[in-house]
Amino acid sequence: MNEPALVKALSEGWIAGAGLDVFAEEPLPPNHPFLKLDNVLLTPHIAGFTREGQVLNGPKIILQQLKELLEKSKETH
Repeated sequence: MNEPALVKALSEGWIAGAGLDVFAEEPLPPNHPFLKLDNVLLTPHIAGFTREGQVLNGPKIILQQLKELLEKSKETH
């Protein structure tokens, strides 16, 4: 996303509002223009930390980490 273009569109009313949880720079700097707009809803990027997210993605992440570990182990032996 082009953040400056979105700020302009929101400021000038081309877009009525936006809900965002991912930003070009995280955490969002305290002086970012998004923080000054009333028509923006900002949430932390933590969707994967819900119970459902952990149940769905936890095993995938563990298996990926094990695969990487085994591949590294093969390279050193």
